[in-house]
Amino acid sequence: MSGGLIVNYRCTSACGHCLYACGPHREPDYMSREMARKALRKVRELGCSSVHIGGGEPFLNIEALCGILDTTRECGVLLEYVETNCFWARSIETAVTTLEPLRDHGLQTILVSIDPFHSASVPLCRVENAIAACDRIGMRSFPWQTEFIQEIRRLGTETTHSMSEYETVFGTGYALDVIRRYGMTFGGRVVETCYGRLPRHEADAVINMGAPCSRLVETGHFHIDPHGFYIPGLCTGLAIRLEDISMPGESYPILNLLYGGGIAALYNWACSEHGFEANKSGYMNACHICLDIRSFLVHRSCRFFGELAPSGFYNEIASRFK
Repeated sequence: MSGGLIVNYRCTSACGHCLYACGPHREPDYMSREMARKALRKVRELGCSSVHIGGGEPFLNIEALCGILDTTRECGVLLEYVETNCFWARSIETAVTTLEPLRDHGLQTILVSIDPFHSASVPLCRVENAIAACDRIGMRSFPWQTEFIQEIRRLGTETTHSMSEYETVFGTGYALDVIRRYGMTFGGRVVETCYGRLPRHEADAVINMGAPCSRLVETGHFHIDPHGFYIPGLCTGLAIRLEDISMPGESYPILNLLYGGGIAALYNWACSEHGFEANKSGYMNACHICLDIRSFLVHRSCRFFGELAPSGFYNEIASRFK
């Protein structure tokens, strides 16, 4: 079991593969120490003894991150690593200055993101600066993923590169290939990135291929966000309050529909009860239509659904991906 704390949704990047639709325009909220303590206690109660910290970009608030590190230690939970895009590592010296106080608060390892999506806003040289700084101060670095390094180097390490640049060099299918190699779940901005790159099918054909969504109960890799939401099965935009994890109950109708009857159950209910109409241009798969239905319910239904959260996710994601 691998658990993570999402300490914020704001990020310096707006990556095309981000499940959580993080970016510069997301809310600036950062997980409080009180919320971290509550989440970590629940994590231990569920049998998970270690966590990682991600975002958003955790390094946007070093003071708050130090507080989360202290709380993790106080709660007796092992911290595996903190994720970062390394925007802050403008030089090795700058990186050392940034990392030293975090090391003093118990941080031993950082996961540094290395892929073509991140390189659209953070040049590879900054990642290399962060790794060098870790070596200098006795901290570990965990590069994720190294298989992309040579491809990024081919375009240059000192500047950023758009996906269109990569597709010019490596072919029009490069973005989809990166998502496949990365092993990304189909959700968040992944849907937007794939739109126009994957074939679409009529809604009836998609829902007929659907099955009960068992992924909602997977706990191999889970996250708890700064608002106290547990995100089930990496299905971003769906949320369960910490106190409801063991038994969500009737207050989570959308989750119950998806778990019990899959996308067909959600689709039929949304059409009959809320006037949802399928996009005539079609859908790539069940996750695509699921996100479209949920976006419709958030923005156009007269009913409020607390499980469709956080609101910033739906504000950031375009419902029809046109």
